[in-house]
Amino acid sequence: MYDLHFHTTHSDGVNSSQEMVDAAISKWVRLLACTEHDIVNREVPRLVSEFHSRVENLYFQQAPYIDAVEWVEVSVGHQDGEYNKSMHIATYSRHFESEYDDFLTRIRDGRVEKIKLQCDTLDSHGFRILFSGKIVPFSLANLLARFPLVPPDNLNNAHINEVIIENPENVVLLISLT
Repeated sequence: MYDLHFHTTHSDGVNSSQEMVDAAISKWVRLLACTEHDIVNREVPRLVSEFHSRVENLYFQQAPYIDAVEWVEVSVGHQDGEYNKSMHIATYSRHFESEYDDFLTRIRDGRVEKIKLQCDTLDSHGFRILFSGKIVPFSLANLLARFPLVPPDNLNNAHINEVIIENPENVVLLISLT
């Protein structure tokens, strides 16, 4: 069995790298490819290697063989007239060079700028974030405060949508604007 597409808390997954590797080992998965969005998760191959170091003296029947490769979903813009969607190109390697990390950093920085622009636009139209019982401006800083465990480059439209519908005033505003 292979698991060639999963995410961890490095991007938009809910489980840590350790939790995903442990689950794969328990299910005797033979090959893992963690497909984070625009970031190379080097923890998964390291954790797999550490697992093999701990069990190298055991027979195969007692400990499964598992391998991992570095895999990334690279976000690219896509315009097709009907949709303005993000598309991903899956790339993989035994080991990505540092230049690739630099390239991915520029993509993540661009995503942060896009989210900031969306927050500014929503704020200028009167949308507000309900946070800790208070109504606060719709800003990147307040969005990050609302999702303290999410790095800025992992924020996406789902986070924006969640805070929009949490505030009943936003729903009324949304209906009036549409």
